Amino acid sequence: MNDHDALVDGWLAGQLDEAQRRRLQQQLRDPDRLREFLARTIDERALRDLLCQKQARQTSVRRRYGRWGLAAAALILIGTGLWMWAARGPSQVGRVATVTGRVYRERQGREQVVEAGTILRAQDRLRGEQPASIALVDDAGIEATLSALSADEGFALALSQREHWLLQRGRLAVTVPARASDFAIQTPHATCSVLGTRFVIAVDADGSSVAVTTGAVRWAPVTGASEVVAAGARTSCGLPPKRDLMRWHCTATGIRTRGIIAEAWPLISVDGELRLQDDGLLVERTDTVRSPNPHSHQPLLLQRLQEAEAVILAARIRFVDGVPANMLIANLLCQPAPDPQQRYYQLRWLGDAISGPTGWHTVSVSLHRGGRNVFSVDGTPVHSGRRPWIFASWTADLDFVLHHHEGNGDAPFGIVFDEIWLQVR
Repeated sequence: MNDHDALVDGWLAGQLDEAQRRRLQQQLRDPDRLREFLARTIDERALRDLLCQKQARQTSVRRRYGRWGLAAAALILIGTGLWMWAARGPSQVGRVATVTGRVYRERQGREQVVEAGTILRAQDRLRGEQPASIALVDDAGIEATLSALSADEGFALALSQREHWLLQRGRLAVTVPARASDFAIQTPHATCSVLGTRFVIAVDADGSSVAVTTGAVRWAPVTGASEVVAAGARTSCGLPPKRDLMRWHCTATGIRTRGIIAEAWPLISVDGELRLQDDGLLVERTDTVRSPNPHSHQPLLLQRLQEAEAVILAARIRFVDGVPANMLIANLLCQPAPDPQQRYYQLRWLGDAISGPTGWHTVSVSLHRGGRNVFSVDGTPVHSGRRPWIFASWTADLDFVLHHHEGNGDAPFGIVFDEIWLQVR
């Protein structure tokens, strides 16, 4: 229990000393705390006290002022009750049970740090920074835990109404009793209406998904037909599914290709023979392996890139001699692009530096049409930022290169590629 709640409880019990009363008065200068104070004090005890005071005042008024004084006193009491009802503001949605890390509540343009016991109201907005999380409860028996999906995303939840929440990003695990049948959670991609259930809903830049543990939910995508998702099932919506433009699988006997365009994009070594070994393709510091795009396939490749909602470049690799904290792995480029900053779509290792050989890692970069650019290692985002949709300015002479000619020219270097792929959504 925080200091403010303790002071309010003491006030209700009539146990505050003069210093505590002054401290409570100081805190009640905050309009939000004043509303919460008024809401809490309208309970059975406060109403009994109010009735007792009213009866005492009526007796006093009758004696002193007669009928007109009684009418004036009644108007004052009615006006006070109406003011207290209006001062409560938006309806109460629930309260915060526990908080980990820093979570903020925005109300009427003002942002405050959330603590355990904080009352939440309709129109409140919550946001947290990784590794923050927050647990919410309400009188209807709804329990929810809100957390981030990744290290650089955080979470954002808007409490539009008591039984209608808007999850903008993050992971929300919810338990809803059957009596709260009107409860629904909306995301940018779908609306999830509950039918007495326990479920987890997740939202990121790619889309929204729900996994149901018990009961069932009605899942209504923004585009498409709604469906009932029962216990043990999951579904998702958002961006279109990934499609391979090019995929190379490297083995000791050769490189297998598949995808919409991959057959026309063979990998070749500029410096001689490809260094194929039992577990993949070895590329060392002095090697340059590339896949030039034949002219006949450039219009199709450009069309796919320019029409996509997102472009993903990824590889499954291991490092022979360790890896620095920032290293180029692969590069899809268009040299004639007018802006030098938009000529390169690079796959980079942005994880921790590692000394010595490593195990296998899946490294990816995804650029979304809206400008979000995310680098991931083994499915976990390690860096995100903003970048223009570079493919809009690409025209011709595309090239794909596996090499590393950046700095530390004498440092040992080697990558073994198991698979490399270029996808669109």
